[in-house]
Amino acid sequence: MTATAMASNVQKLSNTKEERKLRKPLIERKRRERINNCLEQLKEAVVGAFCLDQSKLEKADILEMTVKHLQNIQNNKIMVQIPK
Repeated sequence: MTATAMASNVQKLSNTKEERKLRKPLIERKRRERINNCLEQLKEAVVGAFCLDQSKLEKADILEMTVKHLQNIQNNKIMVQIPK
């Protein structure tokens, strides 16, 4: 491999790292936005299921209530399937 080819490869790697550094904050912002949008949707569903007011809920509260709601749904399905 010639010196010119090696320098070209080093430059390409450097450009790739720089591009990643520039894109990372944008990608992270979009990821957080998706998470927050989904949490907002969960909040609306859980507030309706538990008949709560629209007060400020922490993200952990929303996730815990969602888990409880899904467990309730799952338990109800099991109860319906058991022959009496």
